[in-house]
Amino acid sequence: MKVYLVELNDSRRIFYSEPEAVVGETPARGLRAWFQRSYLRLQEKIHTSESVIGPHVRQVWNWLHRRTFPDEASLIRLRSAIAIEVHHPASIGRDEALRLWSRYLASRRRRHLFWLVLNVLVSPVTMLLTIPLPGPNIIGYWFGFRCVCHLLSLLGISRARKTHMPTSFHPSELLDAPSGESDGEHMARVAERCGLRGLTAFFESAAEQQVQPDDTPFALAFF
Repeated sequence: MKVYLVELNDSRRIFYSEPEAVVGETPARGLRAWFQRSYLRLQEKIHTSESVIGPHVRQVWNWLHRRTFPDEASLIRLRSAIAIEVHHPASIGRDEALRLWSRYLASRRRRHLFWLVLNVLVSPVTMLLTIPLPGPNIIGYWFGFRCVCHLLSLLGISRARKTHMPTSFHPSELLDAPSGESDGEHMARVAERCGLRGLTAFFESAAEQQVQPDDTPFALAFF
């Protein structure tokens, strides 16, 4: 699995991984498979609903999705990674890249652990909304779904942090930011030269949520 370390002008850094199939990935089973099937059925019901509250339900659903962590999908994919390649700017040494990668995983572990516990505590309460609210209980299901996402993220992080996980570091001049270049221009250039089709959208999503390199788990703007 390839991970790219990209520096921003204000001393922030982001880790990005292009969505791609992971070799050796197995189909979902058990609870995760059940949640995936339920998620797809609920999503279809929400987007095809022609009831009076249909548009409002879709609005809430889309708003909830916009509040998820931009790097969550990458962390979940770490569960199936056989090896990790961290590509970093040539201006950063291997030891520094390793330190930043370890620091990133540790901060994400704290964040997802906090939200997992919070969602587990809130989920039983949201299930009570099934009775008074018409339509699909998207709030109740959402918190249950988020529990699974946080748990899978934690499993991916745990796998990446294991000492026996093959992790290599590769300096690249393509990731170095020229002086005077804006963050947006830098993202666009890196995306073009490295073939990262989703990097610009990822950066925009992270910028909208104002993700910090050491963001605390108490940033209540996130779910």
